[in-house]
Amino acid sequence: MRTNQSILAIRSQLTALFFELEEAVGKESKCKYEQHASQYKKLWIDVELLAMRERTKYKNKTTSAQIEILDKGLRKLQKKHKKACLSPFEIRLINQSLTRMLDSILRFEEAKLRGAKKPYNLSPMR
Repeated sequence: MRTNQSILAIRSQLTALFFELEEAVGKESKCKYEQHASQYKKLWIDVELLAMRERTKYKNKTTSAQIEILDKGLRKLQKKHKKACLSPFEIRLINQSLTRMLDSILRFEEAKLRGAKKPYNLSPMR
C-alpha cells in the first residue's frame, strides 16, 4: 500500500512539474532548469525512498527493476532540462513515457496485492 501511495505522490509531483514546464515554454527566464531545481530535488528524494523500500522487500526484483527504469527516465529528463528549455513536444513525450512507467509499477503492485499468480495478469492501460 505504501508503494501505491509513493507512486501516486511521485505522479502528482511530475504532473505539477510538466504543467509548469508547459506554461514556461517560450519564456526563457521561467523555463530554465534552475527555476525547477527544487521540484527535481523533491522528486529524487521520493524516488530514492521508494527504491530503498522496494529493494528491502523479499522477492521484489521486478518492482525494483521497474523503479530503476523510472530512475533512468527521470535522470534523462533532468539532464535534457539542464542543457536547455524543453519544447512542447519533448514535454509531452517525456510525460507520456514517465506516466507509462509509473502506471506499469502501479498495475504490477496491484496485481501482487490481489494475489495474482505468476505471470501476473496486468490489466490493460486505459
